[in-house]
Amino acid sequence: LADKPTRSAQLAAKELQHHVRLITGAELTITGEGQTVPQGKYPIYLGETKAARKNGFSTEKFKTQEYLLSIADERAVMVGHDDPDYGEITYKKNGAWPKVNFNSPRFQVGTLYAVYDFLERQCGVRWYMVTDLGTVVPKTTTLKVKPSERRHRPWATLRTIGYGTWAKPGSFGIPDLMGYIRNRNYTGGRDNLLYKLRVRYNGGEFPKGAHTLQHYHKIYGKVHPDWFVGSSPGRGIQLRYWKDEVVSEVKEMEEKYGLRK
Repeated sequence: LADKPTRSAQLAAKELQHHVRLITGAELTITGEGQTVPQGKYPIYLGETKAARKNGFSTEKFKTQEYLLSIADERAVMVGHDDPDYGEITYKKNGAWPKVNFNSPRFQVGTLYAVYDFLERQCGVRWYMVTDLGTVVPKTTTLKVKPSERRHRPWATLRTIGYGTWAKPGSFGIPDLMGYIRNRNYTGGRDNLLYKLRVRYNGGEFPKGAHTLQHYHKIYGKVHPDWFVGSSPGRGIQLRYWKDEVVSEVKEMEEKYGLRK
């Protein structure tokens, strides 16, 4: 890690260490960049390190959520667009850092995404369900990966599904959502947040999804009153979905925020 690593890079190191241990049984050592790499050891540089910049990898021109992996014979670099947040992490306690918002992981963690990309594409790890029960990890005593380089950015700015809180594996059906929650048949805390991070839930800039159109009267009511049924647009006023101008505006918003490919 860099001498002053982002929280994203710190989490990336912990997640890489955790999953490599599950795969091989071996535990990677996490060190600061200022320490000398022992002879015969393979260095993996996470985040905006001096080594990354020396090899021509800088995030200055990276877009939001963009990341890069470069795996060579002598070293690996995994770096991405991170929030300039350099505080402590509390990985064992809650999977992230103090006072993290479990319901809205909309922070920029490109370096962490680079590690997840590596674990999926090069190591065969899969996160099918929340908790360790839903994690599939191939077992091998020696982890071998091929030299490669990949620079990527999720095409969708916003990525969400469901309520953002998942049922415990083995729990079936939600006939009564509040009763379901009261009976604690859902995952929370650390498991919930780590699953969100691992499947790249949300991602950053957050326009209203699903119920977006209910806010159109606030944005366009005065400028385009003809878009609405009724003379004084307000909450509950119906949008004229059939108007060509409305369709064009919705399409433009989808493309602008990455909701439409």
